[in-house]
Amino acid sequence: MITRFGDFAQSNQMVRLLTGAQTRARDIQAQLGSGKVAEQFGQLGVKTHQLLDAKTSVQQVRQFQADNQLVQSRLEVMESAIASVFDLGSRLKTLTIQRLSDGAAVPGTIAIEAELMLEQVASALNVDVDGRHLFAGSRIDTAPVDLDQASYYQGDQIALSAKIDVDLSITYGMTADREGFDQLIEAFRTVIDADPAGDRAQLEQTLDLLNQALPKIADDRAEAGARHTQIERVNQIHTAAELYLEREISTIEDVDVAEAVTRLTQDQVALEAAMATIARLNQLSLTDFLR
Repeated sequence: MITRFGDFAQSNQMVRLLTGAQTRARDIQAQLGSGKVAEQFGQLGVKTHQLLDAKTSVQQVRQFQADNQLVQSRLEVMESAIASVFDLGSRLKTLTIQRLSDGAAVPGTIAIEAELMLEQVASALNVDVDGRHLFAGSRIDTAPVDLDQASYYQGDQIALSAKIDVDLSITYGMTADREGFDQLIEAFRTVIDADPAGDRAQLEQTLDLLNQALPKIADDRAEAGARHTQIERVNQIHTAAELYLEREISTIEDVDVAEAVTRLTQDQVALEAAMATIARLNQLSLTDFLR
């Protein structure tokens, strides 16, 4: 069979088209199998840096979320402890008022209960999470309240803090020697001494200390709650950012199945047409050449 130069050139072009269509079809089938546009970052071209930046950012956001949730859990424990301390102080106030109102009360009637409640106050302020004391400042390995000491506080003055976003840090810790706690513990110690002795002046001093301490402790509890809410709002922003970044990453690296199937179908049609053309060119005879 004699082949004209034009037919030879056309045949070569068809082979190139066929090879290209086959390569594209294999690539699309691989993409559909893996669900990813490329197996390596370098295959993404100009979108490589965009993808890497998005992946770095989403990792940072997730780390902030995890760290912030840890701080929130500590704040929840702190808020619960402060609530317990407030309730104990409120109970002591009730007992003290009753003691002052009852002239016939037997001395020592509330001292025993006050001693038990004072131990509970110390226990609440000595609370720890995973071995980390929350009311001891930076001395997290030290129980902050030691009632055997005249100066009960064993921590320091460095309040716990946390970086909750790229440009935002907060102080969330509070120490067991805050004024409200200090006045409350003094009130307990005073009533324990005053009640058995029937010392009305000291009982009145106890009530004065409680009236000063309880509002401050309520403010401390509100402060812990406000910090918790602040972190929760920041984490909501982190969650929105994470969703956005995940969509951006998916847009770059994940296959659009519908679009890929359409391209695969088009390449299959092109393959069939190229193969048919090559077959027809290969079947040309001398008679076809002479026409």
